[in-house]
Amino acid sequence: MAAKKRVSKTRAKPQVKKVKAKTVKKKVASSKPKKVQRSTRKYPTGLAVLVFILNLFIPGLGSLMIRKTRVGFGQLALFIIGILLLGQVIGIALWACGWIWALVTSIQVLKKAV
Repeated sequence: MAAKKRVSKTRAKPQVKKVKAKTVKKKVASSKPKKVQRSTRKYPTGLAVLVFILNLFIPGLGSLMIRKTRVGFGQLALFIIGILLLGQVIGIALWACGWIWALVTSIQVLKKAV
């Protein structure tokens, strides 16, 4: 007869080697906003003058003409809402803000003119 091995009732726990987890840095899309590049576009002098004149009379129209759509629609919206509320103080303020913003944009375009 073969000899039976005695198995103890308490099992021996296997030895586990403690290994430090290596930190792996993965490139994850960061939530930090990217730097916005300023436009380095040069405008012809005639176009810059036309933008200035259009923005002087109808704020936002000249900005839309040079494809600054967000700025142009913002200026135009402030101007129109300001005209609709012209009898109130807030209307005058909105109208003035839209007009001044359009003039500042026009001056920036004039500075970038060739």
